[in-house]
Amino acid sequence: MLAATTDDYAESHCGVLNAFSGALDDTVAFIQSDAGVWADYAKKIELTDPRAPQLLQERVASRYITDWNQDQADAEAALIEQLIPVLGADNFVPAVPDGLFRTDLRTGAE
Repeated sequence: MLAATTDDYAESHCGVLNAFSGALDDTVAFIQSDAGVWADYAKKIELTDPRAPQLLQERVASRYITDWNQDQADAEAALIEQLIPVLGADNFVPAVPDGLFRTDLRTGAE
């Protein structure tokens, strides 16, 4: 999931954004720790191997970002930089815009 906002909206709705972020944090923590989520998901996508729920939990749940910090923001920007020559600047973006990934909008931001 990607969340984006404008500076004006963030300044005037900081509480809303923090509540949304908190709810997202709670959701990620739940799905990472509840084996039933992965059993239901495996069934829904018709994976019948009995190892599927555990493998999904190990491999998919671990991919959710749980700590948005400067290292993560830098990694996301680096990914875009790597994709530009692959996808083409005309079809994707010519460069990573300044300020695209920020860490200062969350309560308790570093």
